[in-house]
Amino acid sequence: MINKVSSKGQIVIPAHLRAKYGIKANSVVKVTEMDGHIAVVPIPEDPIKAARGMLRGGRPAARHMTEIRQEEREILSKKKGKK
Repeated sequence: MINKVSSKGQIVIPAHLRAKYGIKANSVVKVTEMDGHIAVVPIPEDPIKAARGMLRGGRPAARHMTEIRQEEREILSKKKGKK
């Protein structure tokens, strides 16, 4: 989706992405730069509650991190292929 930036520097986050990431009116988000791109990261109201159970599923933390790194490498290789 392509958006225009308003004269005040505002953009619209599409409804399906707001729903997917739990972004509602007055939600707090972090706007940051990651690998030359701008990222909007939702900040959970209760970070402790949001993190609860994130490593559940019987996978050791090392395997979980290996999978995350592999996903990151795949994303980066796809980005490099688009340039």
